Amino acid sequence: MANYKAKGEELADEVRDWAVLPTDILNLIISRLYFPAEISRFHGVCTAWKSVPAPLVRSQWLMSKPPIGTRLNFFHPLYCKPYSMEIPELEFAKVRFSKDGWLLMSDGDINFFYNPFTRAKVELPNLPQGYNGLFKNNRFKMMTFTAPPTSSDCAVFGVNSLFDEVICISTIVRGEGSWKICRFQNNVPMFPSPCSPVICNGLLYCLGRDGKLGVFDREEGKWTVLDKPEKAPFNSVYENFLMECEGDIMSVFVGTEGFKRCAKVSVCRLDRLKMEWQEIKELGDKMLFLSDSTCLSATSHIPGMENKIYFPVLPRLHGRYGVFYTLATGMHQTFGIDFWSTDLGDTRELLNCSWIEPRDGTYSETQLDWLKNP
Repeated sequence: MANYKAKGEELADEVRDWAVLPTDILNLIISRLYFPAEISRFHGVCTAWKSVPAPLVRSQWLMSKPPIGTRLNFFHPLYCKPYSMEIPELEFAKVRFSKDGWLLMSDGDINFFYNPFTRAKVELPNLPQGYNGLFKNNRFKMMTFTAPPTSSDCAVFGVNSLFDEVICISTIVRGEGSWKICRFQNNVPMFPSPCSPVICNGLLYCLGRDGKLGVFDREEGKWTVLDKPEKAPFNSVYENFLMECEGDIMSVFVGTEGFKRCAKVSVCRLDRLKMEWQEIKELGDKMLFLSDSTCLSATSHIPGMENKIYFPVLPRLHGRYGVFYTLATGMHQTFGIDFWSTDLGDTRELLNCSWIEPRDGTYSETQLDWLKNP
């Protein structure tokens, strides 16, 4: 009996040791945790661990989801530690845009916000059936929003187009019960790119496949295809992307050389005086994250991640490492493995994906009700 008691006391001492780990060790452990759920479990170990502050550096993850399926997969360009979660209610949902930890999603004709890290959901009012008379269903081709759906500043934009002649832009603001639908005849032919539109200085910008820009002023209800810029920096554009960076409009044009995909990459800033795309050769401490649903810029807080463009692709043989384009070398590379290429031929592109920044939080029922003032 004495031996059993002694072993029990030794075990109790070992358990207590977890609560008295040095602070630098605890800080090291929590610095390796990236998702809110992991940090929450860390803080739940004991009171001492709960007092350790979470890391302040936030980073973008590439989230992908099959068109029909419940698993969300997350990949980080730097860390070779993928993360996944099962969310049954998103089985048929499609990702439309991401911002501040929230996904804007659609399930058939239904549009809603979803935070995968808190499982919080905000449903949007339905569009009227056959709302524009131009398309077979009520599904937008591109969407974006201005602020988290729990904010009174949140406005949602949905865009559809008919060839290069007609565009339909629908908007709804937090607290409103119905969409405002505007249909325009293009003053200049423009076929919108499938990339997400961008909101900058209160205006909505849409990028054309040929490099043109269309601008929508929600306050005035006015749409204009600008005379300039007239074209992309080169002719063989495979795809293009649009984003806002500290008040500037930026674009990335990706071209082909023969059968080589993404062999040309051009980063441009809109010169507002000349109204033309001005090619830039370096991003400084900035990073660009690209996908059809979400394009964004961010300041790097992790050495080595700056001056790069992160694509929604993974190497075919090493599916845990994200691919980026380095402006300094003109090469496509990855962290962690020896992957260097002048194009993206030996990679696979993730569909139904978006860049997202994990964020935790709690929300009241009022905040999660679109029609109520938060």
